[in-house]
Amino acid sequence: MKISGPHGKLSRQGTAYQFHPGASEVEILDYRGRTLWRHRQWEGPSPIRWDGVDMYGNDVSTGDYLCKMTLPDNETHYIPFVYEK
Repeated sequence: MKISGPHGKLSRQGTAYQFHPGASEVEILDYRGRTLWRHRQWEGPSPIRWDGVDMYGNDVSTGDYLCKMTLPDNETHYIPFVYEK
C-alpha cells in the first residue's frame, strides 16, 4: 500500500509504515482525532517507521486512520490511510 501526500509518502514496508524522511514529527490519529502514536525526529532526515502499535505497545485494530505529518518549517499535512493487519 502506498499513499502519496503533497510533500511525502506513507508506504507499507513489510510490517511497518515508512514516512517522509524530511518530517520532523509524525502522529497516527484515530478517527476521533486522538493521538495513538507520535515520533519526533531530532536529528537529520531519515525515515520514520511505525509498526502498527500505539504509544503503550498495544496493536491497533484494522481500520481508518490519519497520519499527521509536520515538516521542519511547521507545515502540517494530514494523510488518511487504512491500516490492515
